[in-house]
Amino acid sequence: MSIRRLGDMRIKPGASGDVQSSDVRAGKTFSSEIDTDQVGTLPDRGAMTLTASGTGQVVIPDGIHSNSKIAQVNVPADKVLTGTAIASVAGTMPNRGAPTFNVSPNNQTITPGYYTGGTVAGDVNIRPENIKKGVWIGGVQGNSLEYGAGDWISFGRIQKYRLLQRWEKTFAGSNYVLEGRPSCVDNRYVCSMSYYDGTNRFTLLICWDVTGTEVWRHTVPAGGSNYALEGTSLISRDRAHVFWSYGNSSGNTYSPKLRKIRLSDGATIWDNVEYIDQTAGALQETADGKIWLIGSFYTSTTYSAITRYSASGTLEAKQTHSPGNGPQIVVQPDGQYYYLFDDNRRLRKFQATGTTSVDAGGNYFGKEQWSLSLSAIFRSGQGAFWAPALGQVCVSGGSYAYANNGEAVNTGALAPQLAFVNQSGVLQGVSGVPCTSSTGVCTPINDGEFYFMGDSSVVTPYILRTSDKAVVARFDPGDPNAFGANRSGKSFSWDFGNCAFAITRPIPNNGTTQYLSLHYLNTYFG
Repeated sequence: MSIRRLGDMRIKPGASGDVQSSDVRAGKTFSSEIDTDQVGTLPDRGAMTLTASGTGQVVIPDGIHSNSKIAQVNVPADKVLTGTAIASVAGTMPNRGAPTFNVSPNNQTITPGYYTGGTVAGDVNIRPENIKKGVWIGGVQGNSLEYGAGDWISFGRIQKYRLLQRWEKTFAGSNYVLEGRPSCVDNRYVCSMSYYDGTNRFTLLICWDVTGTEVWRHTVPAGGSNYALEGTSLISRDRAHVFWSYGNSSGNTYSPKLRKIRLSDGATIWDNVEYIDQTAGALQETADGKIWLIGSFYTSTTYSAITRYSASGTLEAKQTHSPGNGPQIVVQPDGQYYYLFDDNRRLRKFQATGTTSVDAGGNYFGKEQWSLSLSAIFRSGQGAFWAPALGQVCVSGGSYAYANNGEAVNTGALAPQLAFVNQSGVLQGVSGVPCTSSTGVCTPINDGEFYFMGDSSVVTPYILRTSDKAVVARFDPGDPNAFGANRSGKSFSWDFGNCAFAITRPIPNNGTTQYLSLHYLNTYFG
């Protein structure tokens, strides 16, 4: 038998409980029935801030927490669909479903909300051939139409037009004489005139804008006892300048000058004051930049006169022809030839190059190429212009017979008539309208692309297309703003791009009052 000494034995205290280390704060000691002096392992988490997740649950870690919290989630109610709650926030965004939007020329407001889909309705009419050329609509570019909504429509698209007056200038008394054809382009309207103030005589050139406000003027005195020419003006091909012929006369001796002026501010570019004895009836500019002064020359009879200037204003050549008068001369656009519709109702073609001296080949400025009698067509001659679409010269006058377009013929007076002649002197056709006229006036529009026929205030004037001689526009003869009963006019200048024209007109039976007015076209539905 062996006996252990008591001093070698350890006796545990009488502790009880089933607390585990994981139940006691880390670092703290405790005793249980298991053992004494045990150390806790439960972590102290302090004050934690947890972030909510939209993709899964957020696990709260075990441990001792002191004021731990879940961070507030900012949930805008208008961003949450109605019927849905997020973080106790009820949504207010409406459910719009899947609507259909129709094509519209105006912006359409899309109401805020939730859309499950939707459709932008197509339109089978949105095709290139239905859209103005160069314009994009719904991702489709137009390729055929020349005109769109709100555009001015050129002649030929509508049969009947109304003329509305923009402004009118009155020149009362016998002291003013206005040129027959003012000049206008790009909202600049220019007219030359002579003026006598009771003591001195002047030639004036005045420029107005589209509102009728004067922009600038040039004034040149006639000098001494001379009379002032009313002059003539022409807008340049570059649309930035105006050529002006001014001067004076004494008896049958005339002395016109030529000046180039900047259209925007009236500044003089150059001034040619060389003496030439002819009237200043009209001006033309050809593609080579040369300027042509058309007029008349008087001795014992009347001659047509033509003078050629260089682009810088240098006088190059001058020629006269009998019988005739200046406004019935037209220069071919390339400057190679000019045509005269003379007083014997003959159309004659002349060389426009060289000088008046005969060269080695027998050529000279003014050498006649051919002559064509048109006396069987015309009873009186009026003028000539070039038709670029045809490459032909057109001459106008009055006649009792014309190629009608199905409307009634009025033989009570001369009717305007137009003859087309090619460069070889062969008559190509005749065109006319049922419109009585004292002179058979015909005015070219847009460099001869169209032409106006008729000057009476009691019958319908017309516009025709040069290329096919078709009537493309008519005017209300009773409209007092147009060619009404209290006015008569037969020479116009067309600002084609702005559908406007300027005209000088006297009151019938009153030679002492003249008018300069600006008109514009509007469609007529009456």
